Amino acid sequence: MNELCCYALRRINPFLGVTQVVDTAAARALSVDGVNWEFQLQAVLPVGWGSLNRGRVAISYCRYAVWSAADGLTSSPLPPQFVRSEADAAVAGLIEAVVAAMPRLPFALADRVEGWLIDVQNRKPLALLGSRLVNAPLPERSRRRWFAALSDAPGEMSTDFASLETVVGKLALAEVVWIKRADDGSGHAIDSHGRPLAQGFDATDFPELLLELPPGRTDEEIARLENYRAWLAPRLLMLPLLPATRARLEVAAARQPTAVAHFFRLYPAVADPALLNALRVQAQLIACA
Repeated sequence: MNELCCYALRRINPFLGVTQVVDTAAARALSVDGVNWEFQLQAVLPVGWGSLNRGRVAISYCRYAVWSAADGLTSSPLPPQFVRSEADAAVAGLIEAVVAAMPRLPFALADRVEGWLIDVQNRKPLALLGSRLVNAPLPERSRRRWFAALSDAPGEMSTDFASLETVVGKLALAEVVWIKRADDGSGHAIDSHGRPLAQGFDATDFPELLLELPPGRTDEEIARLENYRAWLAPRLLMLPLLPATRARLEVAAARQPTAVAHFFRLYPAVADPALLNALRVQAQLIACA
């Protein structure tokens, strides 16, 4: 298939995991678990109205179908701007591309332009608020509030999450800084047009788990951060991590065998294969109970 690209994007603010993308010239497939895929058709739409915008277009995507190897294809009504035969051909090619690409899961992260809250005291990255592909335009406005979870987070965790969000808000500078990361993990700030600014960062300045409280925080705040990481562990394991960090998170994730079984195909490495296999078996037993 021509112009086939396979890559991954983080689902951020709140962090929900990693989306796998199989992208062709006419369509793309997205998956958050490596099993179920959403197919989207590419559409070229006019931008604005009036003579000043004549000829201006933007690329958009329309959700058209869902697919898995086990359940096959389920299509939605075809948007009016598409021709049925062309849509069917694009989807058929996309299924072929996804099947060929699945043995390579998980794909490498491609969202290497990152929007960070910066710590007001040490001027280092504090919490990740967004990410973009290198050539994608930056948002005109960046939401500067960090969110721990969606609004439907477990009730027993909601108070801790709200407290952690408040702490992060008080520690951060008022503006989001967009940073382009290099191959070695370092980065430099960029302006709204992607041009480099003077401010640079070492690889060790970036929190490995996308959020880090600076030294001097209270024991209660540190405990809430660790509880949050433990709750998020099945999803954090989808990130590229140091071996020690991965081993620690796998132990924390053992409390959620169903989530581990759902996401394990997208773990780029495993520290304790026996533990993860046991959790997957446990998840099957839970599902059959």
